[in-house]
Amino acid sequence: MHDGVIKIRIAAAPIENAANLALVDFVAQHLGIAKRYVRVVSGHASRSKVLDIDGVSAAVIAAKLGKGSDLEPIPRVGVKRMIP
Repeated sequence: MHDGVIKIRIAAAPIENAANLALVDFVAQHLGIAKRYVRVVSGHASRSKVLDIDGVSAAVIAAKLGKGSDLEPIPRVGVKRMIP
């Protein structure tokens, strides 16, 4: 986490929404929720995105996706690594 922002680097190319879909898949899997609860609400075509995540508190999101969470990449979504 950096300045209250969780940074995730996705390896999927930003072609035909592939990177956005990979990000949604990654976040949903690591939070243990269905993909339908994770939506990109801003930044569809940019590197910086704002997500809307239903049913999960900010504290849980920070604990599971923030710095020190020991995330393991999910190869099928093409996540390279977390950026501290």
